[in-house]
Amino acid sequence: MAAAPSKPERVADSKHGGTGEGSAQAAKLAAAACLECGRADALLQCSRCGAPYCSQECQRRAWKGHRPVCQRPARDAPSLGEASSSSTGARRPGAEAAAPALEKCPDLKAELTGPLRVGWREYLAERGASRRAEVEKIKELEAFGLAILQALQRMPERMPLEATNGRCVVWVLGARDGIEKRQILLGGWEPLFSSLEVAWDIVLVGPELQEDMKVCVAPGRRVYTYACLAHEAKMEEHLRRPSFVSALNTGIGASVVHHMRSWIPTLGELLLLGRPVLFTCFGMHEAKVEDQIFKAMQASFAPHQEGGFSYVLEPDKPLSVCNALFTWVHGSRLSPAQLQERAIPFVDAQLRSAELFHFLKEARSHVNILADPEGAAHSNWAAMYDGRFVPCLKQALEEDDDDRGGVQTIVRCSMKTVASASRSPLAAAVLLDMGIEPALASFRSWAHRGHWTRHDWMVEEVVQRLEETETLLRGAGPRGTALDVSGGEPEEPFVCTFRVRASAAVLRKEPARDSPVVAKVQSGRVLRTRSRRGLWLRAAHGGREGWILGYHDKTNAGDMTDWDILGWEP
Repeated sequence: MAAAPSKPERVADSKHGGTGEGSAQAAKLAAAACLECGRADALLQCSRCGAPYCSQECQRRAWKGHRPVCQRPARDAPSLGEASSSSTGARRPGAEAAAPALEKCPDLKAELTGPLRVGWREYLAERGASRRAEVEKIKELEAFGLAILQALQRMPERMPLEATNGRCVVWVLGARDGIEKRQILLGGWEPLFSSLEVAWDIVLVGPELQEDMKVCVAPGRRVYTYACLAHEAKMEEHLRRPSFVSALNTGIGASVVHHMRSWIPTLGELLLLGRPVLFTCFGMHEAKVEDQIFKAMQASFAPHQEGGFSYVLEPDKPLSVCNALFTWVHGSRLSPAQLQERAIPFVDAQLRSAELFHFLKEARSHVNILADPEGAAHSNWAAMYDGRFVPCLKQALEEDDDDRGGVQTIVRCSMKTVASASRSPLAAAVLLDMGIEPALASFRSWAHRGHWTRHDWMVEEVVQRLEETETLLRGAGPRGTALDVSGGEPEEPFVCTFRVRASAAVLRKEPARDSPVVAKVQSGRVLRTRSRRGLWLRAAHGGREGWILGYHDKTNAGDMTDWDILGWEP
């Protein structure tokens, strides 16, 4: 049976007749927050370890989580001078007691209880769930909590999982009211909480949250919400050093999506925090890009592992298979100045270039899809994936598409990609060169008919993105062809390797179509580049350095007409 908590003692202060050391201690406690409710003026303390509380009730509620770390302070050991003088009964003048030894915080990984979580099949069998409605309800409420629990159980030994004031403090970044917060309030994360016998502080942070407030879910468990970005959150003192951070499905590996790059500065701050960070993603492509980002920031991270509790949580996003893969990241070998001044700008430039060149490879297929959705959707989508479909896409095309054979899913993805790419003046010029304007006009007429979906919100979504694209394209021109726009671009770093698949690619002396040829590159050759200027990549081949064009149209078929980026490097 667990021992009862020691009765909290009131520290003497000026209001209660205390003076001297007692007043100083009271002032120190007054600045501390109650470990249970967070109240700032905690004037009581545990008689064993001195932990601050505002009342006996708070101490009783916190005892279950506080007990494993509640210890009496080590007795001050005598200094060598005191030891020698005590034998003669006299203390050496000026001798001071040595400071008590600091003890290492216990690793909470050792406190994890319960079976090792493998995946849905075993878990649903354990729960005795077989009916489809019951299974879907469990997945909807428990998917994220189980994904975090599985990741904690597989957390690398070298990464610490430390309690903060006897509690497990977890930040959940990018949280939303309808998903993470709802799951927690309805008990969906209970398997996670019950696996660790400590009190929990769950800090939900995200601009999509509706309010800032503290919600007490149960004794020993508190939920805080901050409706803002991570770096904007004004957290209470006892929440600022999390035991770990959860960043689920951030999309930082989705380099083709413009707004995902905003996560890069946040990643830099998380690395400086020096606490373990859990990242999950939608698939292997994103995992590879995440690895490259972590390497560029010289972060310590574990290889991605397959998540056993992946789930399509949002029916309107059938390609978003949440928590398909996960990894742990902990700290960086770079200094704060190196991260802020070198690593983050470099990664942002790399992602910007990767976004452009991945889009260039697929741009013609997207234009064809929008010009003729019914006739070109399947063939052009397959061409982008070299005829292969990832499992989640196959499921979306076969099951979640209103029996339209995948047309509505493909159309939405293409329209989203084109709208995002149009933010770049260079990509916008490429689209204009390809004749996207008549394709968009035809697509507008097709989309408004609405026969391709039974969901009004889908029609509104694609029309909104169509209008956004048209506005961006009008703002981009007339500025000449894509190569004209490219000529005015500055040279910037882009470290990548790519394979030439053209039959007759050439390196030119300068980044211009009329510049002399310095070398011819055979099909299948792998080249490495360290910079780009607009659509031109600086590369070396056969001991000669030059520029190879990363874009083709009808007038420059002699350049790099077909190629694969194998990956960019830190």
